[in-house]
Amino acid sequence: MYGPDLDVGSYVSVQYNGQQYPGKVKDLKSDSDSAVVSCMTKTLLDLWRWSQKEDVLEYSYDDIKIISEPTVARKTSRGLYYSVKF
Repeated sequence: MYGPDLDVGSYVSVQYNGQQYPGKVKDLKSDSDSAVVSCMTKTLLDLWRWSQKEDVLEYSYDDIKIISEPTVARKTSRGLYYSVKF
């Protein structure tokens, strides 16, 4: 379980429908073993970016893994694209 190590603002990878998605912890639920995470979306270039419409869901601690902060891999007029190490 990752609950005790998580903080609001931690970068994490979450398991959703058999896939890993990077994100950032927005809130920790004290009444359950879960955290609210805002996730990134994958691009065609095998990079990640923050969605214009925030993708926020509550995930069980069992589905969360702490990761390093994503690094900017590319900057374009459309925004920033990140490289993520799971």
